[in-house]
Amino acid sequence: MTATITVLLFSANALAQITGRGTLLGHVTDPTGAVVVGSTVMVTNVATGVKVVKTTDKAGAYEADELIPGPYTVTVDANGFKTLIRQGITLITGATVLVDVPLQIGSERESVTVVANASPLNNGSGMDGQVLESVIIAGTPVPADNPVLLMKLSRGVTSTTGLDLYENGSYNAGGNNASFGAFGINSANQFNTDGTPGGGHGVVPEPADAVNEMQTDTSGFDAQVGKTLGVNITMTTKNGTNDYHGTVREMYQDQRWQAFTHAGRMNYINNVTLNPVCETGQSAYSAALCAIAQEKFGRAGTHEHNFGATIGGPISLPYLFHGKLNGKDKLFFFFSYIRNPFTGVAPAQSLTVPTAQERYYNPTTKALNSVLDFSDEVSPTGVPYTNYTETCPGTTAAAGGNSPNQIYDPATVAAAPCRSGHYVRQPFANNQIPISRVMNPMAKFQDYEVPLPNNCGVNCTVGANGLGNYTYTRLQPQVFQSFAERIDYTPTENDRFFVSANKYTYVQETKGVSTDDIDDQFADQDNFSMTFGYVRTLGARTVIDTSVGYNRNASVTLFPNAYKFPASSFPGLPSYLGAQATAIGINQVPGITFSPPSGGSIYSGVTKTNSIPTYSKVASFRTGITRQQGDHSLKAGFEFQEQGRDGGGGGNVPGSFNYDYTYTRQFDDTALQTPQQLGPAYAAFLMGYQTTASSDQNALYNEVSPYFSGYVNDTWRIKPKLTLIAGIRYEYEFGPTEKDNRLITHWDPSQQLIIAPGAEAAYLTNLTAYKTAIGTLPAPPSAIAVQGGPVYAGQNGASAKWWRDARRLLPRVALAYQLKPSIVLRGGFGVFSDSYNVTTASPDQSGFSYTTSDAASTNGIGVGPSGPTWSSSNVSPQTGGPVPMSDPFFTQASGQRFISPVGNALGNMAKAGQSWTYYPANFSPAKEERWQVTYEEQLGAKGLLAIDYNGAWITHESTVEDGAGLDHGQAQVPAQYYTGGNTPSPNLAILSTQVLNPFYIGNFSGVQTSNPTVYNFALASNSFFTSKTTSLGALLHPYPQQAGLIVHGMDGQTRFNQLGVSYLRRMSQGVALNLIYQRTFQYDRTFYMNAFDPLPSWIPSNNSRPSRLTVTGVWDLPLGKQQKWANTGLLSAIFGGFEFSATDEQTQGPLVLFGNLAFAGTNPATIRKNGVNYSQWFDTSQFITASTGQLNTYNLRVFPPYIDGVRQQGYNDVNMGLQRSAPIFKERAHLLMRFQCMDVFNHTTAGAINTSPTSTQFGTAGADVSNFARWIEIAGKITF
Repeated sequence: MTATITVLLFSANALAQITGRGTLLGHVTDPTGAVVVGSTVMVTNVATGVKVVKTTDKAGAYEADELIPGPYTVTVDANGFKTLIRQGITLITGATVLVDVPLQIGSERESVTVVANASPLNNGSGMDGQVLESVIIAGTPVPADNPVLLMKLSRGVTSTTGLDLYENGSYNAGGNNASFGAFGINSANQFNTDGTPGGGHGVVPEPADAVNEMQTDTSGFDAQVGKTLGVNITMTTKNGTNDYHGTVREMYQDQRWQAFTHAGRMNYINNVTLNPVCETGQSAYSAALCAIAQEKFGRAGTHEHNFGATIGGPISLPYLFHGKLNGKDKLFFFFSYIRNPFTGVAPAQSLTVPTAQERYYNPTTKALNSVLDFSDEVSPTGVPYTNYTETCPGTTAAAGGNSPNQIYDPATVAAAPCRSGHYVRQPFANNQIPISRVMNPMAKFQDYEVPLPNNCGVNCTVGANGLGNYTYTRLQPQVFQSFAERIDYTPTENDRFFVSANKYTYVQETKGVSTDDIDDQFADQDNFSMTFGYVRTLGARTVIDTSVGYNRNASVTLFPNAYKFPASSFPGLPSYLGAQATAIGINQVPGITFSPPSGGSIYSGVTKTNSIPTYSKVASFRTGITRQQGDHSLKAGFEFQEQGRDGGGGGNVPGSFNYDYTYTRQFDDTALQTPQQLGPAYAAFLMGYQTTASSDQNALYNEVSPYFSGYVNDTWRIKPKLTLIAGIRYEYEFGPTEKDNRLITHWDPSQQLIIAPGAEAAYLTNLTAYKTAIGTLPAPPSAIAVQGGPVYAGQNGASAKWWRDARRLLPRVALAYQLKPSIVLRGGFGVFSDSYNVTTASPDQSGFSYTTSDAASTNGIGVGPSGPTWSSSNVSPQTGGPVPMSDPFFTQASGQRFISPVGNALGNMAKAGQSWTYYPANFSPAKEERWQVTYEEQLGAKGLLAIDYNGAWITHESTVEDGAGLDHGQAQVPAQYYTGGNTPSPNLAILSTQVLNPFYIGNFSGVQTSNPTVYNFALASNSFFTSKTTSLGALLHPYPQQAGLIVHGMDGQTRFNQLGVSYLRRMSQGVALNLIYQRTFQYDRTFYMNAFDPLPSWIPSNNSRPSRLTVTGVWDLPLGKQQKWANTGLLSAIFGGFEFSATDEQTQGPLVLFGNLAFAGTNPATIRKNGVNYSQWFDTSQFITASTGQLNTYNLRVFPPYIDGVRQQGYNDVNMGLQRSAPIFKERAHLLMRFQCMDVFNHTTAGAINTSPTSTQFGTAGADVSNFARWIEIAGKITF
């Protein structure tokens, strides 16, 4: 006998939305349809034997809540009726299954068994989403057996990246939270594992064998769901049963099996295949150079071993359960473990290193060189360097002037004979430095650690100025490990306990090049999650569910080998470096950097900055009560979360020393000669002439932001075909605080500044000059108001909160109507709010952190009209005394070497003269009104066709929800100074005119005595105040005391409309299938066309894609034992047990973002091209490409930021898997062998499009989105 039951997905159970547990409910009736009161209903979990007993109420109704997903049987007894046993009921994650029981008249000793056939219809809820059943989770090809990634293929989910973005430098543990969402918002998703929130760090990745089911709820109209504008994701781990079951599996991949991306393939062809050094028979052939090219552009022979194991069953313990020795029907465990070691490869890089003869220590001879020989360096023209002799009058470079890499002796600096006020140095003969001049205590260490050149051209130098003579590929050994344990205990029918713990660690090492691995980098992640749950049944109609959870995520980047060489281990370095580092707790090798004044880097140094871990923590307490009252299921509950984040500290404490040509070039300027960095910078290092020295003192922080919510909800079965859900939710999220108030909270425009009188008076004095300079443009203001500044937490009565508390009342309503037995109409409306808290926000601790930065000399020369200008009085190289490196940090007026942070002493001057971005004091997360209408029709026994219309209106959007687009400048030049049209604005030249700076420090002499802290830390150290001139435009905007002022605005809005069509087929006759198509129309008001615009403008959205198709399928081939074909004998043994699976994800790419370009055409839409053309993505012929024709800062926006149809390449990823299961050990276990291929057709995706008209690459596609391409995995698994 069979019957049909109905699945009411995501409805009655309040905490089911979070914990993943479900509900069985229904009515008991007699043959006439009248309700049977007082009948006994026993709900039994078939796998565990756990029973829940209920009694029908006066409406004949029963309800069993908080049930673990799995197979169930319902048994009903009533006087005068036959016992009815209903089997075959499957309860999925977060579901409510309606099991109405019609009894037959007879004796209780007689029984009727009914096999239920679960309908996929959802006729008791207005909610939407999808449950991924275990057959999909276990059978679908996903990278690294990480089932969390399958969430992106669920119904109602929008995604902006492909499924196959995988390790490639980081383990995608959380499914890349920022790349998917629902109803127009990405990243604002809420993850829960067995009821514990993820705290913004995603879900702890479990192996597919350990995941029971995953639920994605995209509508969330139950009032229990909150704290998100995105997808509510619930993952339930498997629990033990009365039988011991487990798995052991191994997955393997080799990077040599991986295909090239498009860019990688072209690079390999151009740099290896067509490279003359790799062509035998060619005069340029070189096996050594070809091997370097193959290593740089080819696939490394690295591989991955992904091991996993699970086991679960009853716990056997003596003296428990009334003397029994096992926990059958009572106590169960389930354990899983993953270890995934693999080796990635970072992109190939080139460094510049000194040759053997240029070093103090020669790694080739393992001895000191007798002379540091830079004579073999050549100029860019190939002419060897010659000594240079200045000839007066010295207005041009004289004979021998073509020597930009000639090294000059810093100890010989003296007044230039030809140019008054300038200084000159004498050259080292033949560009050779005597070994006696090596005075840097770290010289031998640096020369020993840094490798010798391996990519040698002429004289072992390659590229412009000899750069890039060492080429290497950095291997990235990585280990991911995950442990998960779950214990379930049911001492009585009314009490159920469970505890689950999950922990993963991920360590990525990036190999360095130094001899002692000082530059080996370790990126560590450590996540721990634990949940304790208790379900108490009170009588027949009331259930209380309580859970306590904790989630802690730690991340840190370390260079542990740097600690092996502390500052105190270098004789000759001042002892105060090691003492400072020891006091702060980061006593590592001092840093060596080579950074020319023009930026970039020159030589490779050993600087590596260590940090301390950052911890994000969420402790949660949830409780809810469910009361079944006739046709009403009433729910109420509350939740508390303590959200915390600890971090800060770290830095380069023992000192970082920067070297360039400042003290080894001929002149103190570059008017007569442009020196190069190749030799002079390294020579400065060897001789001990750093340009600057710095030491960090970074503050720690300890932030918290508590969160509280409460809800009430009623699921009312008005009629058997009609269900109404109504509820209301209240959320209170406290503004973040820092334990010791070590942060700046917001900007206060009314703040009175100490510099205001001096600056305002200076402006009035210079006003006539300003009016003259501005010419015919609107006159500058007659006066400026210098006011407004930042506010420190708790200072002068200010609030300690970063921003205000957020209170929100969120009503929800949903309706479901069963139009026909096979058709259900559903709809819902709700108000939702985002959450923003300290788990993803780092504080501004200006003043509490400080970097002492000292120049080697006060004027960057070493001598001045009054004699030596070395910052330290202990330095005297001109007379053969100590060099600057012997005392890099001079003694301050306070008597200290290192300047201590001043805390909040700068007050409202802490950000003066700087560009600052802040959260307003009234900051609050976005709010969303969401609605949905759904048509569902059952097709066959297991098929479901669904047509969804989803709509949303979002307000108060900020940077949190939409990236930097909503950051709005508060210090902008007014609109009257901008010009329209398609030609460069002439106002740029006028407003860039340099005029007297009213904020020059000389105007604030009184501040030096009244507030020396502000004078020294806010004014004297900032070029905004030390410069005597400024641009005219800088005086025209509000807050002229700021270089920039940007607020995280809350003026964003979104209109979202989506039509979705999906077909779901749960596993039946060997086939499971999910097919989903979404057509989305979304516009965001999140783009400021002009800097001065008061509100953003509407633009097409990049938070979703107009068209998206996903397919997920599993097919057990009908071959083998008990199948249709080849079901006996040898044929069954050969062909039986095969399963094919696949996913397909097709998504359009993001819109191309254009700047304000000079357009010569008539309609920007005409630049759109069809198809993929890497070399010309859009029509570039209609743009003005001459540099003189480009629009500038003071041009109004005339070209749209987005053009409909001009998009980057989209994703079209097909993944396939083929596996076979065969019985072993007399069919007590099975061996499963699996082959899977990701991105079968190698549809790699082109990266960003070049939109710079003056670039030779204008309109071309850049590098691929990632280094990911088609790759293959093989696996073996034993199940028992």
